[in-house]
Amino acid sequence: MFGPSRWLTHLAQEKNYGDPLYLATNKGVPTVQDSRFGEWALESKGLDSWAIPGLAVDESTHGRAYVAKRDDGVLRSDDSGKSWYKPNRGERGPGKIRCVTVSGASEMMAVHV
Repeated sequence: MFGPSRWLTHLAQEKNYGDPLYLATNKGVPTVQDSRFGEWALESKGLDSWAIPGLAVDESTHGRAYVAKRDDGVLRSDDSGKSWYKPNRGERGPGKIRCVTVSGASEMMAVHV
């Protein structure tokens, strides 16, 4: 999964045991799942080939995560990273996002650079 051309930029996990671990990398957001036998197994390979500088999970909504895409704003997943879409309903969003976070009220916030 990792090698000389792929490196980790962020990681995040929901608070419940058994939830997937999101691994933001310079080449996508693979998610891995604990097999309950002390080993991790690849769950999905979301956004393969995209550089992801920011990642956040929404603790109040199971399976929801946000990523910052270097040149394409923010994307959201509601299915634990299996699929991603723009939460701004197709409207042009902000461009170069470097960080994304979720407040306690399920509000997504992005930081432009």
